[in-house]
Amino acid sequence: MADDDLDQIEASLQAVAARLNSCHPDPNATVKYDLLANALIWPDELPAPQQPGEFSKLSMVRVLQRHRTTVILGTPSLELEKYWLLGKRLFPQWCGFQQDRITTSDERVALYWKHNPWKQRDEAENEWKAMQDRLSES
Repeated sequence: MADDDLDQIEASLQAVAARLNSCHPDPNATVKYDLLANALIWPDELPAPQQPGEFSKLSMVRVLQRHRTTVILGTPSLELEKYWLLGKRLFPQWCGFQQDRITTSDERVALYWKHNPWKQRDEAENEWKAMQDRLSES
């Protein structure tokens, strides 16, 4: 993502930072897969929009949720890490940063791959890369 993207995301997150910082974790919230974010999310992580245009600003949290998912999967995204750090600076009390939501578990990994529509594409890419590696070795 380009610096322009970072500026746009930062402006959006700054506009909703106070609301995100005041999100309280729901002890009954359960993790789900979100197709738009391609991420694992908890339903208590986003407050309902209260003003026109606020939905698009709140939806920028998907970038953070995606990064967290890459951490859960054991393949942290260096590209998305800057947005995660930005979020931690702007709204450090956000319930999405809780350690128990960042922790890897077999159940979370299985949930992600069960619902991820990109799984077959990813598997095909991995097979292609492995084949290219074998060909370059010979």
